[in-house]
Amino acid sequence: MKILYPVIAFLLMLSATVKAQEINNTVKSKTSSIQFVQNNGQWHDNVKYRAPIGNGFVYLENNCFTYLQLNPSDLERSHSSINDNYSTQQNNIVNGHTWRAHFIGANKNPTLKGNNKKAAYHNYYLGQNQSKWATNVPIYKGVSYKNIYNNIDLKVYSINGYFKYDFVVAPKAKPAKIQMNYTGLDDLEIRNGNLIATNSVGEFIEQAPYAYQIINGIEIQVTCHYKLKGKTVSFEFPNGYNKNAELIIDPILVGATLSGSTIANEGHCATYDYEGNIYTGARNFGIGYPTSDGVFQEDFGGFHDIAISKYNPDATALIYATYIGGSGIDYPNSMVVNQDNELYVLGTSASFNLLS
Repeated sequence: MKILYPVIAFLLMLSATVKAQEINNTVKSKTSSIQFVQNNGQWHDNVKYRAPIGNGFVYLENNCFTYLQLNPSDLERSHSSINDNYSTQQNNIVNGHTWRAHFIGANKNPTLKGNNKKAAYHNYYLGQNQSKWATNVPIYKGVSYKNIYNNIDLKVYSINGYFKYDFVVAPKAKPAKIQMNYTGLDDLEIRNGNLIATNSVGEFIEQAPYAYQIINGIEIQVTCHYKLKGKTVSFEFPNGYNKNAELIIDPILVGATLSGSTIANEGHCATYDYEGNIYTGARNFGIGYPTSDGVFQEDFGGFHDIAISKYNPDATALIYATYIGGSGIDYPNSMVVNQDNELYVLGTSASFNLLS
């Protein structure tokens, strides 16, 4: 049975003949690092920062990483279906999975700080509740947790496009304090030294941890293994280490479903201004914060928003990205910049709560 939604044409004017998909592909190839976007009220209060990984996101919270991943085959089918028409069909249903890594015994309110702020920023105009709109939202290359445990910091960043985090243990501090309890998984095991998290979407691998110390200017590797008790993970050091020097423990999250480009945007239209800057209009799959763990299903149209991005003339740097949408399917169809460098976006929407 096909459920039809009203399609509303709209025109947006934002103060600011190329192929949109080619531009989006060019941009993706030049921006392989993960970007951490600060929560300035546009997301759930639990969220401090959010970053796209694989076919979903990781949400950084005070004492928790929340992972959300969508089934890639469902996404591919839904993309094709939405290209055909604006209706919600059975094959628009996308299956996903949410799981969490809770830092057991951690300090309740560690200090989180974004590192290496980028020049670009995001704007969010989602729905009609203006209290949830946010502008000039900063983007960082990484995030630091100061004293997530006493005398233990946590640094979150990316390497080769993969999500990565380091525990930095001060001299004489106790790494045994670090315990991560995983919820929402079908299985959690150690295999060949790697930590394997299994759920309905697939397997996600946290590589065997690499630990080291810098002593007299020389990096010395420290033998380190995962220790698993039930669904709680800690670290062990069978050969010991120098307790009078700082210790760094750095796992990395990898896996086939996390490699390559993310689900973030699919190009629909593009234009340029009189200074040669590039504007792209895309549909953005802006999934909301998951309030519970485990398997979930989403109507693909329900998190289908408009993404307007501005890049410098050679597409090597994002200047800003603006997200606009409501509860239904929203599309940008064409764009034009006038002589005053004002950007006009024409599109269609099936949302009853688009802007105000």
